[in-house]
Amino acid sequence: MRCRSFAFASSFVVAAASFAGGDSQIVVLDFEDLAESTAVSTQYASQGVVFSIEGNPAIFPIIVKEGSPTVGFTGASADAPLASGSFGLTDPLIAGNASTPSPIRITLTLPATNVRFYLADVDSAESVKATAFDGGIAVATKTITAATPGAGNGTNVLVEFAAPQITSVLLEPSEPSNIAGWGLDFLVVTRPCLELGCAPRLRVSQESAPNAGDFSSHILGEVPIMSAPTSPASAIYAYDVPEGDSWNGFIFDTVPDRSQLAVALTSEGYTIFVVHDTATGSSLDGGNAETRVEFLNDLDGGAITVKDDPSALEPGAYTGRPGGSVFTADHVWDSCCTDGYAISGLDCGGAAIVEFTDVDGSSATPIIAGLTSWAVLGADGSTIPLALEVDRRVLLQHLPPTNCPADLNCDGVVDAADLAILLGSWLGSGAADLNGSGEVLADDLAILLGEWGPC
Repeated sequence: MRCRSFAFASSFVVAAASFAGGDSQIVVLDFEDLAESTAVSTQYASQGVVFSIEGNPAIFPIIVKEGSPTVGFTGASADAPLASGSFGLTDPLIAGNASTPSPIRITLTLPATNVRFYLADVDSAESVKATAFDGGIAVATKTITAATPGAGNGTNVLVEFAAPQITSVLLEPSEPSNIAGWGLDFLVVTRPCLELGCAPRLRVSQESAPNAGDFSSHILGEVPIMSAPTSPASAIYAYDVPEGDSWNGFIFDTVPDRSQLAVALTSEGYTIFVVHDTATGSSLDGGNAETRVEFLNDLDGGAITVKDDPSALEPGAYTGRPGGSVFTADHVWDSCCTDGYAISGLDCGGAAIVEFTDVDGSSATPIIAGLTSWAVLGADGSTIPLALEVDRRVLLQHLPPTNCPADLNCDGVVDAADLAILLGSWLGSGAADLNGSGEVLADDLAILLGEWGPC
């Protein structure tokens, strides 16, 4: 990845909390699916989010895109500082004037435990008061001004609320004489799981030595899989916004010189995220990584759904066709940035091998450089450390939800289809190893038959 400069970024955390847990589900709204100037109200109601203008049912927030024409606010340039080519939300112009403020109410018809978003272009004498409510009771509030760390012309400030229950958020801009427009982008809502299969598990194994193949005797543990079924992998990765050429996602925090590995349910299906290094903090030095991901016994295969960087910026970095089972990446990143990719299509009950290995056929380029650790990250903040060694493979196995582990195909019922999967895995391993012994045997069959019927 080559570094580009951006005047974005900074964060203000209203309440500290783990972003999601094993029983949580995420909704990410980046507003990329709506055209500029679209009035936004119930377009995201199916995801439990509704927008309105407080006290004026006749008007609604609107979609704004950075650049001309100016439809919402001004900053470093027309409708700035949303990321170049991206969309956000703002209050509507009144008689063509951005200086007439309108408070935006974000109603969560499915209550949340955590809400995060970026506020854009709060500068000069402007301010925006953000308040989280549980019903009619304010549970947390913060006023963002130009004095807030990271705020100002051409920047975004990250605001976060965490509480046992949040039913709405109200954003109130300052008085007309003090406002020249503002924006909202990357709204992320975390709520408890409401349906079966929301929080499946990921079993992690790593062979004892390169190409040893002894995964069943080296199971490192299990972590819950993040669930964001209405959001595409690109929104979860949040490439390039606000940190240029980098991961900006919320499902885990990046660490300097660490390669991060995680699985999340997205709108494209179960997705493997590989993210090298971090774009923030000190002692950033860039690096190199050559990786290979292989889906095992997966007839419909997968597809690369996010490239950090896109091929136009890093030509030849990626291999693997949609519907294929083997994908590789040859990453080089500068000190400013991360590198990585996302591969969607992992089956329920499926498995994948991930490894650092030579993918470019050149002994002159390092397979690993600038990295000192590797880890699998879970939805509850848990971490499984991995040995960072060339050709020492990691096996990721998708497991059904904890409340119905014998539902091997994740269809909500334990029946003949699951029995067929178990018998097809006999003496092997994987999701059908229900007792975690490392091998599918009679004890696993007994567990399955004992759970026969609807979950």
